Amino acid sequence: MKHIAKNREPADFTEWKRSQEPEPSWTSFEGTPEKRAVHQSLVDEQGCICCYCGARVERATSHIEHIKPRSLYPSLEFDYQNMLASCEGGTLDGLRRGETHCGHRKRYWYDEHLFVSPLDASCETYFRYLASGEISSTDDSGARPATEETIKRLGLNSASLQAARKNAIDAIVSVLAPGDHARATRLLHGFSQRDAGGRFAPFCMAIIYILQQFYLPE
Repeated sequence: MKHIAKNREPADFTEWKRSQEPEPSWTSFEGTPEKRAVHQSLVDEQGCICCYCGARVERATSHIEHIKPRSLYPSLEFDYQNMLASCEGGTLDGLRRGETHCGHRKRYWYDEHLFVSPLDASCETYFRYLASGEISSTDDSGARPATEETIKRLGLNSASLQAARKNAIDAIVSVLAPGDHARATRLLHGFSQRDAGGRFAPFCMAIIYILQQFYLPE
């Protein structure tokens, strides 16, 4: 999981909300240019990676996710700070229900004590990654319950995600020789930055973790 620094909501969205009488509804929001603008803004601020798993997303391959579900927190339905862009989580590629992940797997779940939010500036430190593609909690006893519950609730260890992370890690490991700290440092810098198009690399946090743990020992 990568920390997401939220921007201000699009101005057109602000004006649209003000124009809705007596109040905005999600039904009236569907299909509007303002919703497309919000969705694109979310994708852009995340660097075109899923808010939860870090897979590549575009507007066409993601959906607007509410951290606090609309059904349980109706007052936050149109709060831009409560919105993220989540991948479709396997629902569009024929995977079994048990293989879904991220926003569609999370659905209506939210627990302020057991949910690790990508808006938490420390969220990146709660997870560790194995070369197999598995994600797990760090050894921090204070963070472990929430991290483990979040991994389970979001399906972050689904077979499809583990395979995708492993492929991303393998592609980097294959070009690194043991002790090649200079190349590892350059790769670490590159995966920590957005590219010229403003995008982060898919599964960049897993790659960064592997580089730091196994190729750039302190």
